[in-house]
Amino acid sequence: MITRSAEAADPAAALESTVALIANRPLRTWTDTDVERFPMLAQTFGQLFIAERNGFLPGLTLTKEENQRSKELAEALLQQLDQFQEDPRILQAALQRLVELYKSDNPSHRK
Repeated sequence: MITRSAEAADPAAALESTVALIANRPLRTWTDTDVERFPMLAQTFGQLFIAERNGFLPGLTLTKEENQRSKELAEALLQQLDQFQEDPRILQAALQRLVELYKSDNPSHRK
């Protein structure tokens, strides 16, 4: 969708196509209800896009217990990270590298 929109010759048509995809119906057939619910749909779609771009959807596929444990681990890791006097951008980059290691097919970095 992003590539198709970015490469479209007609920006208005690309926008209309994207909006129709999010709303699941062509713009010309929208009802008042579609107009009212579109901001929520667009926000949800945007959040999913950002989460995918960042490589995670926290808690989406975890059980209640797993989600709680992930929060506990995040807090413990945050306390460890507070010991470093680094630029937050550098810490974020380091964490992203670790995420990539855990996402990779290399089992040596996982239990």
